[in-house]
Amino acid sequence: MVTINLAPPPLPASAGFHPAHLGASFEQVKQALYTYGALLFRNVDLTPEEIRDPVKAFGPESTAYGHGNSKVDQTKTSVLHSYLKTIPRVPQVQLIGHGIVHDHEGIPEAVLKHAHHSSFHKTCVSDEDEAHGVTRFFRWHMDAALYDLDPPKVTALYGIGVPKGSNQVVRYDDGRDWIGSRVEKLRKGLERVGLG
Repeated sequence: MVTINLAPPPLPASAGFHPAHLGASFEQVKQALYTYGALLFRNVDLTPEEIRDPVKAFGPESTAYGHGNSKVDQTKTSVLHSYLKTIPRVPQVQLIGHGIVHDHEGIPEAVLKHAHHSSFHKTCVSDEDEAHGVTRFFRWHMDAALYDLDPPKVTALYGIGVPKGSNQVVRYDDGRDWIGSRVEKLRKGLERVGLG
């Protein structure tokens, strides 16, 4: 049996573009996102407003993220309650993570957990596959137009403290693994438009 070792392709150096300052560059950023499906802005510090505003630029008619309301924090029985906390002054932005966070953007204390994919999938990967880095998609999405809330056209994920860990392979319901060609397409797209 041949062992195949997969490694993520290297990403291009940053172009120094700050997503909070779209201005005249918005059309270029918009075209790049629609062409390549994702954009990466490295080494930028963003406020919650600076996370929300570029997302809103893609769909000004959308006034709230799918979960963008304070009801999530107030509904203790919500499945989302332990996974995210709404930023009080910018309810379209949520804090997601694992562990206890103190004094973050108006939240005195947040106890967050990163759930296992088994809490949302009927079938799970085997213990052996999981030990080799195989997992399933979990719950990060932006298509939940919950209770008459209009979702935005795009979404953003801002990593404040991203833990180091082993590479993972995401497995679809039908058994296919997600890696390789999509990552390569993204890498080439980022290089082509200089937005890395």
